[in-house]
Amino acid sequence: MAKNYYQILDLTRNCSDIDIIKAYKKLSLRYHPNRSKDDKIAANFMFNQISEAYDVLSDYKKRSCYDQLGEFGLKQGGPDGKGGYKYLNNAEEIFQNFFKSNQILDTMFGMEDIEGSLFGSSMRGMDSKPHPTPEPLKVILECTLEDLYRGTIKNVEFDRIVLNSDRATTKTEKVKKRVEIHPGMINGKEIIFQGEGNMSLLYPSSDLIFEIKQLNHDKFIRDGNDLKYRYKIKLLDALIAYPIQIETLDKRVITLSFEEIVTPETVKAIDGEGMPIFKERLTAEDYMNKEKGCLVIEFDVEFPKHISDEKKRKAIELLS
Repeated sequence: MAKNYYQILDLTRNCSDIDIIKAYKKLSLRYHPNRSKDDKIAANFMFNQISEAYDVLSDYKKRSCYDQLGEFGLKQGGPDGKGGYKYLNNAEEIFQNFFKSNQILDTMFGMEDIEGSLFGSSMRGMDSKPHPTPEPLKVILECTLEDLYRGTIKNVEFDRIVLNSDRATTKTEKVKKRVEIHPGMINGKEIIFQGEGNMSLLYPSSDLIFEIKQLNHDKFIRDGNDLKYRYKIKLLDALIAYPIQIETLDKRVITLSFEEIVTPETVKAIDGEGMPIFKERLTAEDYMNKEKGCLVIEFDVEFPKHISDEKKRKAIELLS
């Protein structure tokens, strides 16, 4: 008859990792041959059954295979039939690896249903040290103004705390995540991936949060959904209202004409040439007709540092 690992640990199929840890802790202490008051042969049999069940259910890949294919499929190697699982009758090794972690021992003191030590010494009166809930894993994601204007895909590398294969200790490893930046996202915007942050012994994995940090641009300044551009114009061009050209963030060139002299107080606003207006949920119409803010152009009129007497005379005649 096929083994029901969940039933052995007195669990249901939708149990959490915490449930599995609690169940193994409780039952392994009850049936450990050096501790059990029951028949030693029966206790040893149960101890091995419990250890095998924990060995499978505490490992994500083994558990997934078992859930899909049962004990037979797991031990035959899954869908490809390669490298099937085999229990090594190493119940004592599993037991020792489980309890050697300081994290396990600390959290065990506050765990319900366990009042004695591994082999009988009282734990009562000892301070409980609950394992802290893992904080969200926050990663700063630097984006240029062009990234936030056009949208882009970034493959981000960062450090994450994960459980070792013994499910009792942790390590830090480098991981990569593909993050989509949508047009119009703002500085400080958080992109959240639930349950993909740091792993923890007794709690579900924390959230993974990417926080956008907008980098400064050498020409444009962002103001909400608007873009500000300060154009340096020579005095002569300002006086004759000479047309100007500005290259946008998506490399288009806008030509701007004037009907009057350009002064330091002149401000021109072009609708629809600012930043895309970001929306959490986009409709089909939004994709076709992306709303944008304004491009606001201000002017620095560059005056000559020196002018000859002859040019001064001509300027006076011209402007009189």
